Order: sequence, then structure tokens, then C-alpha cells
Amino acid sequence: MSEGKNTLKKPNLIVIFGPPGSGKSTQSVLLEEKMGYKYISWGRITRNIMNGNFGSDDDKRIVLNDLEHNFFYPEKYIKNKVLENFKEELQLGNTNFVIDGFPKRLQEAKECIEIIKELKLIECFTTKI
Repeated sequence: MSEGKNTLKKPNLIVIFGPPGSGKSTQSVLLEEKMGYKYISWGRITRNIMNGNFGSDDDKRIVLNDLEHNFFYPEKYIKNKVLENFKEELQLGNTNFVIDGFPKRLQEAKECIEIIKELKLIECFTTKI
């Protein structure tokens, strides 16, 4: 390793959008399996919450309530859970991410931008939504 070079890996982020059934999850899993990206999806997070692998009992109650009654999640809930998942993965040394299933709504898109900025997943991000 040469002196003076930055040895920190820059994060890489891919966000996949598309309608249901368009292959978002399929492509995300391929990126995870073939290229080593960490796949972060709202569907995967909710399954992990329900299986007891992520979050708390309160999280399980909130997700179950949404699934049974089709309620909207509390404000910023999805953002906070996605952010928590990102932070866990960054602590494990993961720097390449692919996101699928978040954001779905305009407010979630704004929250996704907040996550990207907070975690410095890209060097420069300017947008108006």
C-alpha cells in the first residue's frame, strides 16, 4: 500500500425503482449474489422484523397491524428502520448497497435523500422534490 493514499472505500449505492412484478427484487438479489452488494429492501426488513431477526416487539406489532389492517406506518417509521439497517451494515464494513421497495411515495423519496445525505453514501447530492 502506498503512503498518502486514502484506504477507505467509497460507498456505492444503487436504487431500483419500478412497478410491482418488474424484476426489482430479482435484479437486487443478483447484484447481491454476483457483485457483493448488500441488498436492503423494505420487504426484507419487514420479513426480518416478523421473524424476530430485526427490530423490537413494538416493530413487530406495527408491521402486523399494517399487514392486517392496511394502515399507513407511523411518520418516519420506514425511514428510521431503513436507516437503522444501513447503520448496522456500515458497522459490519459493507459499503456497496442496492435498495429496492423504498421509496414508494414522495415523502419516502425525500426521506431516502435524507438517509443518503446523513450517511454520506454519495459525495454530492442535490435535488428538489
